[in-house]
Formats: sequence, structure tokens, C-alpha cells
Amino acid sequence: MVEDNPGEQLSIRELLGYNDIDVTVVSTGAEAIQIVNEQSFDCVVLDLRLPDISGFDVLERFGDTPALSDLPVVSSREKNFLRKRTLAYTRWLAVWSSRCRIARTIAG
Repeated sequence: MVEDNPGEQLSIRELLGYNDIDVTVVSTGAEAIQIVNEQSFDCVVLDLRLPDISGFDVLERFGDTPALSDLPVVSSREKNFLRKRTLAYTRWLAVWSSRCRIARTIAG
């Protein structure tokens, strides 16, 4: 999870708090880029408004790295906002308007 807001981190962690899901939390785009290059993840829950770089910049870096180009990324931002800003990133970004739906989708 890439989220700088501690309250949001807690909420998302609780939604994903199944016994079979390990959640790693970082607070900046730079940390996200570094950790996905060092470890393997099934997906990334990404805040698009981060303190250091835009979540869209993070998506671009993921897309520029062959090993990460198919890594699923989930964001809970408003769909119309994302639709306008993410045309170039549609193969990486799954958009869910409800955090509960995110949890059910990731958990299977």
C-alpha cells in the first residue's frame, strides 16, 4: 500500500486484514518505486496524491520497468478524475470506487 495518510493506512489495512494477506505500507512514491524493485507483490493499492511525487509518476515508473509493467495497481480515487488523467496507464490501473470492493476483489 502506498498511502501517506495514517488514517487511510489504518482503514485500508483493516479492510485487507485477512489472515492470508500480507500488507506492506510505504508513505511516498520514492519508497514505492524502491520497494517494488526489491520485493515481489501481487498488487499495489496506490494513493495518487503523495507528498513527494504524483501517483501518476509512480505508475509511469512502473510502466517503464518491464518486470513491473503488468503489476496490478488499485486506486480508490473518483472514477471521472482518473478517467481524465490515466488514459496512458489503463493497463496498470484498476479503479474501484468502494474500498470494500477493493478488499473483496484482492481477497478473491
